[in-house]
Amino acid sequence: GRFGATCSATGRRLVEAQFTITGPSDDAGFVNALPMVHHRFMPAIESDGTDSLAELVTMRGYDTEIGPAFTGEAEIEFFDSPVEELTRLAPREMIAGYWRNVGTSWNGGTTLESD
Repeated sequence: GRFGATCSATGRRLVEAQFTITGPSDDAGFVNALPMVHHRFMPAIESDGTDSLAELVTMRGYDTEIGPAFTGEAEIEFFDSPVEELTRLAPREMIAGYWRNVGTSWNGGTTLESD
Protein backbone atom coordinates (compact mmCIF):
# COMPACT_ATOMS: atom_id res chain seq x y z
CA GLY A 1 0.00 0.00 0.00
CA ARG A 2 0.91 3.64 -0.32
CA PHE A 3 0.01 6.24 2.27
CA GLY A 4 0.27 10.02 2.23
CA ALA A 5 -0.27 12.85 4.66
CA THR A 6 -0.22 16.63 4.61
CA CYS A 7 0.11 18.96 7.59
CA SER A 8 -1.20 22.47 7.14
CA ALA A 9 -2.11 25.45 9.28
CA THR A 10 -4.30 28.39 8.29
CA GLY A 11 -4.28 27.23 4.69
CA ARG A 12 -0.49 26.94 4.41
CA ARG A 13 1.07 23.55 3.60
CA LEU A 14 3.84 22.88 6.15
CA VAL A 15 4.76 19.20 5.75
CA GLU A 16 4.01 16.52 3.19
CA ALA A 17 4.88 12.83 3.67
CA GLN A 18 4.54 9.60 1.69
CA PHE A 19 5.18 5.97 2.62
CA THR A 20 5.13 2.94 0.34
CA ILE A 21 5.12 -0.52 1.93
CA THR A 22 7.69 -2.84 0.36
CA GLY A 23 7.31 -5.78 2.74
CA PRO A 24 7.11 -7.06 6.31
CA SER A 25 9.67 -5.90 8.88
CA ASP A 26 11.39 -8.19 11.37
CA ASP A 27 11.22 -5.38 13.91
CA ALA A 28 9.68 -1.92 13.95
CA GLY A 29 12.71 -0.05 15.20
CA PHE A 30 13.10 1.43 18.66
CA VAL A 31 10.66 4.36 18.66
CA ASN A 32 8.01 2.74 20.87
CA ALA A 33 10.65 1.74 23.43
CA LEU A 34 11.50 5.36 24.22
CA PRO A 35 9.51 7.81 26.34
CA MET A 36 7.29 9.92 24.10
CA VAL A 37 6.44 13.57 24.61
CA HIS A 38 2.89 14.73 23.90
CA HIS A 39 1.23 18.15 23.78
CA ARG A 40 -2.22 18.42 25.39
CA PHE A 41 -4.17 21.57 24.74
CA MET A 42 -7.68 22.91 24.71
CA PRO A 43 -8.54 26.37 23.39
CA ALA A 44 -10.27 28.75 25.80
CA ILE A 45 -14.05 29.03 25.46
CA GLU A 46 -13.70 32.78 24.85
CA SER A 47 -12.08 32.16 21.42
CA ASP A 48 -9.51 34.85 22.16
CA GLY A 49 -6.49 32.81 21.09
CA THR A 50 -5.58 31.66 24.59
CA ASP A 51 -5.66 28.08 25.86
CA SER A 52 -7.49 26.82 28.93
CA LEU A 53 -5.13 23.81 28.94
CA ALA A 54 -1.59 23.75 27.54
CA GLU A 55 0.74 21.02 28.76
CA LEU A 56 3.81 19.16 27.58
CA VAL A 57 3.60 15.65 29.04
CA THR A 58 4.87 12.09 28.92
CA MET A 59 2.31 9.31 29.36
CA ARG A 60 2.37 5.68 30.49
CA GLY A 61 0.37 3.09 28.60
CA TYR A 62 -1.12 -0.27 29.50
CA ASP A 63 -3.18 -2.97 27.74
CA THR A 64 -1.13 -2.43 24.60
CA GLU A 65 -1.95 -4.39 21.46
CA ILE A 66 0.60 -4.39 18.62
CA GLY A 67 0.02 -5.53 15.04
CA PRO A 68 2.55 -6.72 12.47
CA ALA A 69 5.23 -4.27 11.34
CA PHE A 70 5.96 -3.26 7.75
CA THR A 71 8.88 -1.41 6.18
CA GLY A 72 9.15 0.61 3.02
CA GLU A 73 10.28 3.74 1.26
CA ALA A 74 9.50 7.03 2.95
CA GLU A 75 9.64 10.65 1.80
CA ILE A 76 9.02 13.79 3.81
CA GLU A 77 9.20 17.40 2.71
CA PHE A 78 9.08 20.49 4.92
CA PHE A 79 7.95 23.83 3.50
CA ASP A 80 8.89 27.36 4.54
CA SER A 81 6.60 29.23 6.90
CA PRO A 82 6.71 32.88 7.97
CA VAL A 83 5.99 31.94 11.60
CA GLU A 84 7.41 28.42 12.15
CA GLU A 85 10.91 26.95 11.88
CA LEU A 86 9.78 23.47 10.84
CA THR A 87 12.34 23.21 8.03
CA ARG A 88 14.97 22.86 10.77
CA LEU A 89 13.37 19.48 11.63
CA ALA A 90 13.98 17.98 8.17
CA PRO A 91 15.86 14.66 8.35
CA ARG A 92 19.47 14.58 7.16
CA GLU A 93 19.17 10.95 6.10
CA MET A 94 16.10 8.80 5.46
CA ILE A 95 16.89 5.17 6.30
CA ALA A 96 13.42 3.67 5.86
CA GLY A 97 9.81 4.08 6.87
CA TYR A 98 7.90 1.79 9.23
CA TRP A 99 4.17 1.27 9.77
CA ARG A 100 2.48 -0.68 12.54
CA ASN A 101 -0.90 -0.68 14.28
CA VAL A 102 -0.53 0.14 17.96
CA GLY A 103 -3.44 0.38 20.38
CA THR A 104 -2.98 1.33 24.02
CA SER A 105 -4.78 2.84 27.00
CA TRP A 106 -3.16 5.68 28.90
CA ASN A 107 -2.71 5.53 32.66
CA GLY A 108 -1.06 8.60 34.10
CA GLY A 109 2.16 10.31 33.19
CA THR A 110 4.33 13.27 34.01
CA THR A 111 3.73 16.95 33.27
CA LEU A 112 6.95 18.43 31.89
CA GLU A 113 5.61 21.97 31.38
CA SER A 114 2.29 23.69 31.97
CA ASP A 115 1.06 27.20 31.11
